[in-house]
Amino acid sequence: MMSRLLRPGWIVLYIMIIGLLYWFLSGTKLHFDNPLTIQEGDSLTSVLADQGRLDSRRIRQDAEKYGFDPATLAVGTYADIVGSMSIGDFYMHLASGPSATYERVTVLEWWSIYDTDALLAEKGRIRRGDYIAYVTDPVTIRDMRAQYSFLEILPDDVSSLEGFLYPETYYIDGDDPVLSQLVGLQLQGFYDAIWLSLGNAVLDAQQWEWVWLSSYELLTMASVVLKEERNEDYQSLVAGVFLNRLESDMRLDADITLCYGLAEPYESCTPSTIVQHLDDASNPYNTRAVKWLPPTPISSLTPTVVRATIDVDDHEYFYYLHDGGGVIHPATSNEEHLDNKNQYLQ
Repeated sequence: MMSRLLRPGWIVLYIMIIGLLYWFLSGTKLHFDNPLTIQEGDSLTSVLADQGRLDSRRIRQDAEKYGFDPATLAVGTYADIVGSMSIGDFYMHLASGPSATYERVTVLEWWSIYDTDALLAEKGRIRRGDYIAYVTDPVTIRDMRAQYSFLEILPDDVSSLEGFLYPETYYIDGDDPVLSQLVGLQLQGFYDAIWLSLGNAVLDAQQWEWVWLSSYELLTMASVVLKEERNEDYQSLVAGVFLNRLESDMRLDADITLCYGLAEPYESCTPSTIVQHLDDASNPYNTRAVKWLPPTPISSLTPTVVRATIDVDDHEYFYYLHDGGGVIHPATSNEEHLDNKNQYLQ
């Protein structure tokens, strides 16, 4: 006769009890391999997403039980939230606030080192010119070369890290030096966003039409394309125009490049400023007066513009303009370009 305790119904009940006990016990302990860092946009649910059976309902209940308001979740690093701890201790440390606070710094696409410098100075994090000095310092460049293999494509006489400082939103520890933090994050951002996917193509000239350019010059060209054309649908066409001009020993005639040579944020380089400096051949970035490419990239880069420059359109255009609606109108000759001006810019 089967023991009453071993009947199938009891066995199922035992399994359920054991499962509930396991769920309860496993949910009372949390574990963090590293000190917890909260970034802007994080929630309790996202922070505890990998903590086993803690669903959103359980998280809300626990927060209420321990008197923690999720709306007060502060950005920063919580040095005491590391290793294993009870849920009660977790909420106690959260309520105490972060041990290190982070400031949000957003570096926009199309920006140059001069724009980033102006932003940091405006925030009061640096003196005006400190960021520029740091990313053009030969010692900084040497040290960064040793840390980031993709910087091997820099010419020996390079004067700046421009072009490799990726545009993104970063969180800077307010207790540590801002310059080394931000520049390190930007270089890592370039590696993650561009080099991991496009590095081989940048290094292999046989994969692109600019076989007579170096990899560094290719990225320099990509920065000019980005500053001249923000519409991603037109970037390969514009790159093709520049390719045709260089192959024909013509100047690039890209007005925006001379702005970089003025060593000011782009917003200060107005159309009237450009007109005043069009003939200034002492500005090596003035491609209206000096043949060939600028000495360095003139802005940060994006994966899209690098790919567009590698996969340049094959066409016979040497000129282009944009009408009032932003539509591009290319031309094969100066006469056709003048006709486009009369038709679309009047």
